Amino acid sequence: MIRFVALITIFALTIIPANADKDIRELSQHFITPGDDVSPWVFYPQENIKDLSTDEHPGFATIWHREEGKDIKGVPEDPIRIDDYPLPWEFHLGLSRGTQAPQSNWALGLNLVLTFSDPSTWPEDRMQLPPDTHSFQLLTTHLKGPQIESGPLNYFAPSSDPLDGKQDGHGGDPYVKASSGPRKSEAWMLYGRGDLDSSVMGNWKVPYNWLGYPDAVWGDLAGGPMSHSLHFRVKIVSPTMIDVGFSAGLQGEPHPGWRMRTIDVSRFGKITGIWEIGPIISLDNWIAEDLPKELGISASPPLKVSDPSRLFYMVDYAVFFGASVKNFEHLSDDFDVPGFHAKWYHEAGAITDAYTNPGYLTVTLLPQADAIWAMCPTAIGQDQIDLSEIEDFPGYEYEICWIPPDDETFPWKSFMTSFSMWTESGKSIGYGNPAGGGWTPGVEYLPKEKKHRFNSTYNLVGKDFNELKIEFEPELPESILAHKPLYMLMQIPDASHLRVGFKANKEDPWHLSKPFDVTKVFGEKLGKFDPYICFWSGVSKGGAAARGIGNYPRYPRFLFDYVTYRWGLTTPTEQAEDWDPDYYYRFTNGWQTGKSLDVVNDGDRNDQVQLANTGNFTGQRWQITDAGDGYYRFTNGWQKDKSIDVINDGDKNNQLHLVDTGNFSGQMWKITDVGDGYFCFTNGWQTDKSLDIINDGDRNTQVHLANTGNFSGQMWKVEKTDVKVE
Repeated sequence: MIRFVALITIFALTIIPANADKDIRELSQHFITPGDDVSPWVFYPQENIKDLSTDEHPGFATIWHREEGKDIKGVPEDPIRIDDYPLPWEFHLGLSRGTQAPQSNWALGLNLVLTFSDPSTWPEDRMQLPPDTHSFQLLTTHLKGPQIESGPLNYFAPSSDPLDGKQDGHGGDPYVKASSGPRKSEAWMLYGRGDLDSSVMGNWKVPYNWLGYPDAVWGDLAGGPMSHSLHFRVKIVSPTMIDVGFSAGLQGEPHPGWRMRTIDVSRFGKITGIWEIGPIISLDNWIAEDLPKELGISASPPLKVSDPSRLFYMVDYAVFFGASVKNFEHLSDDFDVPGFHAKWYHEAGAITDAYTNPGYLTVTLLPQADAIWAMCPTAIGQDQIDLSEIEDFPGYEYEICWIPPDDETFPWKSFMTSFSMWTESGKSIGYGNPAGGGWTPGVEYLPKEKKHRFNSTYNLVGKDFNELKIEFEPELPESILAHKPLYMLMQIPDASHLRVGFKANKEDPWHLSKPFDVTKVFGEKLGKFDPYICFWSGVSKGGAAARGIGNYPRYPRFLFDYVTYRWGLTTPTEQAEDWDPDYYYRFTNGWQTGKSLDVVNDGDRNDQVQLANTGNFTGQRWQITDAGDGYYRFTNGWQKDKSIDVINDGDKNNQLHLVDTGNFSGQMWKITDVGDGYFCFTNGWQTDKSLDIINDGDRNTQVHLANTGNFSGQMWKVEKTDVKVE
């Protein structure tokens, strides 16, 4: 059953308390589910909807209207309170012209109604407007009538012989015959109406093109509001600022960006709710009665729809996602919805689409030398993650999977780009203020060497590009870099480190680099970074004759399976930090969070290890030194020649003590990141056991080895102190 709201029926409104944990993506609808279920959306008024179906054109909500003279709107079931979701967030609307091309005098587009009133005053009837409400509609509009030919909207054709040099129309085409100009009595436009702000009202003057012969045989119009696929965008930036915009064209066409405008609504106060947002079909008398006056053209003869019985409209998608550093994960994309990739800006020479190869974003580079392309999330440059404001930074990840073209035919290169970082003092590593070139880790194929190479260049405050010496141990094998598909992972574990990983198959473990200490290159820790990373791909001729791009039909093609932005580190990884042997660390337990690993200070028992209240004691200081093969040794800061070991004595070999430092497997520990800032210490002698706390009343300060598992007693916070090892 289609979700309608009848004009004569009160549609109950649920006002949900503000909750930052709510996910605005749950309001999205792609209309790809058969059976006509469009929840959580509703369309009204019912009396003017003849039929609404998701089966007639799969992937669209198809709307046939009656002739009741009322606009049809689609809206979420409930209005959106401004504090329901973290700001900013975006709404994207996709529409299709349906059979409107041969019809005339219609309009459809985006509807936005904002309220500045107290939510306690909001009406229960969904179709009644609250007090202090202002609206805006951005409409693609098709007009046809004799008054168009003689007025300022005559977009192409002159009204006199082209040889006399006169162009009485909007622009005129001197090669179009005056007697049979292309559709010179009709016009297409993007038009804003409402009372939200004068800067977005009226004709946006988005151009379109005449394609065809001068005598209009087989001629057509294309581009802008004449496109078959129409895209609208709203960004709620703050309670006083919004962005609205338009883009057009099939998703497979080059898509450089949006025609955007910013609206300051502070003169009305602060937005308290988005009462309506979604598609609108203009079916009242606005086109016939009001629009001619606004355009300065005659209203006679009336601008009427030529044949309403043949006119239907198609809604492709109505999608919400967050654009805040609080929910940057919303920009992740698995490209599983055919035709949808509105989260991205696509740059340079490529055709991009999400339907040629279902489940992938297909990028086909155009046949030109050194063809390149890049995609960036629409939120790029909007905000940064400030590490100084996050007490327990969980880590950050960017993950991508792609299938590059054939290596020999198209020597290719792919890398992350526009990855802006700033040091604690504000030095720029990447685009920003001040500007730089960014860190660009990635992979390229070298045709002369016939192998692949990992690159890790960066630019600091506009200086020449250099290489971050990211090291893999063991070396990153060719079998991974040459694999198709290829999986890549970038991590920021903490303010001091960067890390990169690759794998050949989804189920494989990551082949991770050693953590790279940024302080050794930048002189200080990271302070901020932009989480919205771009990805660049390209090919070159590689110096080979008669091979490479430009040789039809070999257009280079990249397939992208997914892009993921993520809080936290997804896989426990050995050597999660580049431990500094010149400073002491404190190990604080995850079960007894106020206690740390210490040494008993009691004569003959001062070789015993225990938990004690955290404090500035030398027994709680531990030097971490590399013991080789991924293992580390923990040497005490009070008894500086002794390290933690496991007793080698039958029944006691789960007990720990301090002994003289030596090359013994009981003194070797694997350090594994288990997430949320905790680590697990697994022994090098008993490799299936880890450092744990006895859970037994009075004995729960005793440390022992236990079978490795997901237990809080085996989780340890590792805090670097400011005390140097002497």
